[in-house]
Amino acid sequence: MTLRKNFFSLLGLACAALLIGLGMSTPTATAAPPPPRPTLTPTPILIVPGQSVGSYIELRVPTDNLKLWTVVQWQDPQGRWHDVETWRGVLDEINQHKGDKLWWVYPRDYGKGPFRGVIYDQPNGQMLAASRSFNLPGASNQHVIVEVTLK
Repeated sequence: MTLRKNFFSLLGLACAALLIGLGMSTPTATAAPPPPRPTLTPTPILIVPGQSVGSYIELRVPTDNLKLWTVVQWQDPQGRWHDVETWRGVLDEINQHKGDKLWWVYPRDYGKGPFRGVIYDQPNGQMLAASRSFNLPGASNQHVIVEVTLK
């Protein structure tokens, strides 16, 4: 045998001996199954009218078009508006000809402002309307309702 073949043969034997020495064996039919893993599926939060769960802002717009694109923007000290990257998307629902979009507010952001809600006909589309400026809820279990009227 060549030196290379001898080396790999000895390496294989050493690995096998190590596994046996560590008590490793192949699973048998009598081995207990591993415990179930927790599911990582998020659970939706049910909001009951008149009962707050956490702090949030709610954008309301009179429409029957569920595909309108919504964005929340913040204003810098120079008066320029900037999109909040995580607060954008289509309306969540239409109820009695009013569209709603809900965004949760982290405690670290309570009371910050000014912000505004903006409605577009589609992502990167034409701006249809903007709300008045507002501040985020100031404490836990508060919400701010922002009404937007389309032109």
